[in-house]
Amino acid sequence: MRRSSRGPGRAPWALPAVLLLLGAVVPAPAGQEPAQAPKAAGQGPAQGSAAAVQEPAQGSAAAVQGQAQAQSPVPVAQQPEELEELARRALELLNRARDEAGLPALERDPTLEILARHHSREQATLGRVSHHSYEFGLSSERRLRIAFPTLPRLAENVARNRSIGRLHGALMASAGHRRNRLDPEFTHVGIGVARRGDYAIYLTEVFATAPGDRGSLGKPVAFYFDAAPDAYEPRPDPRVSASPETYTIGPPGPEHAEHWTNVGIEGFQSGDLEAAEAGFRKALELQPDYDYARYNLAKTLNGAGRPAEAVALLDELLAANPGDLDARATRGSAALLLQDYRAAEADFQLVLQGRRRDASAWYNLGLALEYQERTADAETAYRQAIHLDPELHAARAGLQRLRKRWRPTAEPATSDRRSSPRGGGG
Repeated sequence: MRRSSRGPGRAPWALPAVLLLLGAVVPAPAGQEPAQAPKAAGQGPAQGSAAAVQEPAQGSAAAVQGQAQAQSPVPVAQQPEELEELARRALELLNRARDEAGLPALERDPTLEILARHHSREQATLGRVSHHSYEFGLSSERRLRIAFPTLPRLAENVARNRSIGRLHGALMASAGHRRNRLDPEFTHVGIGVARRGDYAIYLTEVFATAPGDRGSLGKPVAFYFDAAPDAYEPRPDPRVSASPETYTIGPPGPEHAEHWTNVGIEGFQSGDLEAAEAGFRKALELQPDYDYARYNLAKTLNGAGRPAEAVALLDELLAANPGDLDARATRGSAALLLQDYRAAEADFQLVLQGRRRDASAWYNLGLALEYQERTADAETAYRQAIHLDPELHAARAGLQRLRKRWRPTAEPATSDRRSSPRGGGG
C-alpha cells in the first residue's frame, strides 16, 4: 500500500503478485507537540484472526489443497539469532541498492528496529499484512508518531514472502516501495522480521529523516505497545487524543482496497462466498493492480466451483511473476477441479521444486497422478505427504484407494494378503 508522503491525498496501492506488500509514507507534523502514549497497563494478547484466505476445502477427491491447507499455519517459535540474520541480510540488500543508485547507506536505528520488529510479530501472529495495527487500533502514522512526533519524515514498508531475496526483489519492483527505499532524504532505517510457519517471512521497514544536522534521531517519547491494547478505546468514530491534533485510529475505510479485501476474507471465512467475491471485486475496482485481492478472488472462485474463471485470474498473476508458488499451487488445484490432470501435475511439480516440504502439494500431486492411473507414482507422492504431515488424512485415504485398486479380484474379502507393499505411511 502506498500513501501520499506530503498531503492528505492517497495514491493507489501497488502490490507485486509474488507477495503481499504495503508501503506508507507518514506526513511531516505541522506544529505538533510531543505525543504522549496512554499510561502503560501491560500488553494483552493479539486480537483478531488470520486474514489470509485459506484454500476452500472440497468434499471430493480433488480437494483444493487437502486438509493441510484448510487450517491456518501456526507461527513457529521465533529464533532471535535467525531473525537478526534475516534482518541484517535485508539491510545489506537495501543499502547495496542505494549504493548502486548513488545514494548514501541508511544507518540502523535501535528505536526504529524495535517498532519494526513489534509490528512484524503482530502481522505474523494474525497472518495479516497491513499498516494498521489490529491489536491496538493504530495506523502506521499513529504508531510511529507516538515514538517520534517531531521528526520531519517517516515511512513504512510491510511485506510477506518466503525469503529475504524475494522480498527485496518484489519491493524494488514496486514503484512506491522502491521510492521509499531509495528516497535520498531518509537517513535511518529499522528492519524487523518475523516468521509464520515454514514459508512466510514478514518484513517491516521503517524509514526516518534525522532533523537538521543531527546524526541521530534522538530518544523516543514513548512506544505505542507500552499501553494495553484497550487503552485506545474503539468508538463508532474511533479517535485518540495523543497531542493537540486528534488522530483517527480506526481500520482502513471503504475508500481503500484493503478494507474490501478484509470484507472478502471475512465472507470467505464465514462461508459466504458470494459476499467474499463481491468484496474482492470491489477491492480490484478501487485498485486494479491489487494482486492480493486478485489471488484471493481466484481462490474464492475455486471454492464456488468456478475453476475456469480462477485459472484466468491466476494465469494473469503467473504471467507477471512465474515464481509465485502460491498462485501456482492454486492453479494446480483449479486444474484438478477441471479434470486437467496433466496440467495439475505440472503445476504441483513446479511448486515442489521450490517447496519440497509442502505436504499439501505432495498430496495434490498424488491426486493428479492417481487420476492418470499412475498408481506407483501416486503412492510415492501420498507417502511423502504423510511423511511430512502424519495428520494429513486425505493422503492416507488416497493410499487406501490405491490398495483396493491393486487387490487381486480373486482374493477373498477377509484375506489379510495384499498385492501392494505395506508401508509406514498407511
